[in-house]
Amino acid sequence: MDGQRGGVEQNLRPDLVSSYSMTPPTLSITEEEHVINAKDTLTITCRGQHPLEWSWPGGKVDPAGKEETELVASAAPSSGRAIQEEDCEGTGTKPYCKVLVLTEAQANDTGYYRCYYKYIDAKIEGTTAVSTYVFVRDFEQPFINKPETLLISKKNTWVPCLVSIPDLNVTLTSQNFFIHPDGKSTFWDNKKGMQVPTDLIRDLLYVHCETVIDKKVFKSNFFIIHIAGSKLYDIQLYPKKAMELLVGEKLVLNCTVWAEFNSGVGFQWTYPGKQTQRAVIESERHSLQTCTELSSSLTLHNVSQQDLGKYTCTATTDAQTLEESIDVIVHEKPFITVEWRKGPVIEATAGDEAVKLPVKVVAYPPPDFQWYKDGKLIPKQSQSSMQIKDVSEQHAGTYTLVLRNRLAGLEKHISLQLVVNVPPRIHEKEASSPSIYSKRSPQALTCTVYGIPAPEVIQWQWRPWMPCRMFSRRSL
Repeated sequence: MDGQRGGVEQNLRPDLVSSYSMTPPTLSITEEEHVINAKDTLTITCRGQHPLEWSWPGGKVDPAGKEETELVASAAPSSGRAIQEEDCEGTGTKPYCKVLVLTEAQANDTGYYRCYYKYIDAKIEGTTAVSTYVFVRDFEQPFINKPETLLISKKNTWVPCLVSIPDLNVTLTSQNFFIHPDGKSTFWDNKKGMQVPTDLIRDLLYVHCETVIDKKVFKSNFFIIHIAGSKLYDIQLYPKKAMELLVGEKLVLNCTVWAEFNSGVGFQWTYPGKQTQRAVIESERHSLQTCTELSSSLTLHNVSQQDLGKYTCTATTDAQTLEESIDVIVHEKPFITVEWRKGPVIEATAGDEAVKLPVKVVAYPPPDFQWYKDGKLIPKQSQSSMQIKDVSEQHAGTYTLVLRNRLAGLEKHISLQLVVNVPPRIHEKEASSPSIYSKRSPQALTCTVYGIPAPEVIQWQWRPWMPCRMFSRRSL
């Protein structure tokens, strides 16, 4: 247990941070900026109510997402250089304690040192995290940035000339072009670099920073100027429909955007279990005739039911944000469930254009479908619901749907009874022709009726005999 002294380790959900009574961790270094010299040892103690963890430049990923220089804290094995986290003695109100010790510090160790509550996902400065910015002062290495490309799209641009000495006078230059911070349109920040109007550097190939220490000129690494677009035209997340998997299978999602040429697009994935960092995320970029296509793929091997939920891809430029989401369902094992939507008896009438035998099937993986009528296989019918067109009496019978997953050894079946109602028909009316009978001769009249269901009542009607009327002609 991390730095526990009489406390109980707790896993607090991020949604409880706002409502839970909590005080932030505290540092032994109370100022926002702290300065040490190169080769010195840096020691910072952190205390808090819950288990603690440290992040530092070039070490652990900064949980707050703050941009920092990626500095590598490494040295030859023979040197005394090292960085360590150690548990220490807590106090009554802050039972957890963790100390960070950096020996033989270098200029590249300059940056944010952050202590945060280990088991609380929301890393909020001043609530669940606390940090200090440490300058490792080296007069032979005042600049610590790596060479990089500046993507320019906003009105103002930050040139990240990071320094190891906080109180330098820094100038931005390119060949014979110089920009001095004036506090009006151009600003210097010893933790971020220099902010300049984009129009001043838009047409330059590169820029770098300069400073003078004891009459000696020091230059930073170069920054290549690259004019970037910022418009996003569209975003698509594949597959487009909810995705189903079995425990142990592989999840692959692809997020693609189409953007203005030279756009710098950042992709951000949000999904269950992100804190475990199991997902593999890869990016691609292709130039098309009218735009740039950028994509980010997320791959998660050996999924579990803890991975089910909503997966969201967010694409961002300096000026625009688009996002798409998909639901991922993870099943513990293969299954088949089937039930009637109507039934088990379906009625239709002979002469109907069509009748459906609706069945609700929920299964994964998708099973094989086979329909039978009165025990005989119906060929070329592989859907879960059947539709019969031009309904006739011959379509009546028992229909059975059989669902199989042969690999999993699963089989389910369900039956529906189709009743085709036939309107009553009089056989003699259809089969006989009109007859003439002699007056006062006895006759036997027969009425044979067929229908489904069978007619329950036969009613006779007749018209009394009378001579035909004679209509006289009239002439106009």
